[in-house]
Amino acid sequence: AGACTYTDSAWTCAATLTSGYTPGTVGFTINATDTAGNALSTVDSTTDSSSVTFDDTAPTLTVTQSPAAQDHVKVGETVTLTIASNEPLKAVPTCSFSTTTDAGVNLTSITGAAPILTDNTGGQWTNWTCAYTMATGDTEGVVYYTIVANDLAGNTTTQDTSTNITFDKTAPTLTDVRIESSNGDRTLAKADDTVTLTIVASEPI
Repeated sequence: AGACTYTDSAWTCAATLTSGYTPGTVGFTINATDTAGNALSTVDSTTDSSSVTFDDTAPTLTVTQSPAAQDHVKVGETVTLTIASNEPLKAVPTCSFSTTTDAGVNLTSITGAAPILTDNTGGQWTNWTCAYTMATGDTEGVVYYTIVANDLAGNTTTQDTSTNITFDKTAPTLTDVRIESSNGDRTLAKADDTVTLTIVASEPI
């Protein structure tokens, strides 16, 4: 029930909606009598077709990453998130990237150009992409992202998590390179001897 006040020949009734209110169109009924005691026929609709919809549920976002899971990227390569929302969003959502080496405990912000956001639904933002090209100044580690989006009612959702993509800007080095022969003298080879080259790298190659 709302509280009603009378000002300048008009009644105003206001009610503050709480989280327990049923989502959907806000309903109302008006009952009144005039000063002679004549009862007003109950009114439960507006005269100008105006309405208010109650929504206290934040939008749900589904994120798909590219490249695929467990992949690596280097300087100049792009990480793209494709985001689907279960409802239209209000204005442009925000999307940012960082890197982490400790599962998100400590994050290092990216240093390159701002991520590019592209709406694929004509302003509804129910399907959009966020793309960032890795830069030389970025810190190596797992790529982490933060998305903040608001639905039309102003409910906010924040998705703050890591991808399965690792940024690596360091070229591998070979820590051990050896060649030897199956000959009795490993430094010599004759016909039918096998020559073996052993390579040990600083990281998987």
